[in-house]
Amino acid sequence: MNPANDLFVSMSKDTTVRLWDLAEKTLVAIYEHARNAAFDNTGMVLAAAYSAADVNKNPKETQRYYINLYETNPCKGTPFSTFELEEGEVKKLKFSNNGQNLLCTTESGYCILDAYSGEKKQKFEPLVTPESGVSLEGCFTPDSQYFICGSEDGVILIWNVRTGKQICKLEKHFKTVNCVKFSNKYAILVSALSLIHICRCRRYAVCRSRWSPYH
Repeated sequence: MNPANDLFVSMSKDTTVRLWDLAEKTLVAIYEHARNAAFDNTGMVLAAAYSAADVNKNPKETQRYYINLYETNPCKGTPFSTFELEEGEVKKLKFSNNGQNLLCTTESGYCILDAYSGEKKQKFEPLVTPESGVSLEGCFTPDSQYFICGSEDGVILIWNVRTGKQICKLEKHFKTVNCVKFSNKYAILVSALSLIHICRCRRYAVCRSRWSPYH
């Protein structure tokens, strides 16, 4: 969903991304050869990931992956920037709240890029075994300083985006933590698989020792 208006984006099996106006109930734009997409914090930029094989319709082609950036106001079918991603196929895309970083969840782990140059800032290795087929989803804290992700052993890891250093572990789950979400309004982190835990994070940006699960 666009954070600034009633536009929302959908993905489909035909490798197209479609932009819809929820208020008008109309299709606004179609972006070809894209598997995943996300709006930035302003809603004015849409990032869409795709592979060269999707464009050339040749599944035997050596896989190369790219991210296009599009303007959404007004909507334009031609990207204003394109950069290659060396980490593999993108499963999920997510901008940080300050709009400076782009989180790419790939087959080889998490990769944080400069949102507009595509420069790789950090890479975090997956904490699951490839054979498990488990898909994880990480997130940024509201101040964009930290990246949070789950793991197969039930531990939630918190990393400093600038330094790449792990600063904290939260041990509450007993199984794989598939998804973590942070409230932009309240200092609350929610993590889940089959059970949901809520973590109240007092002054998380200042003192890492004050992360404390309370449910």
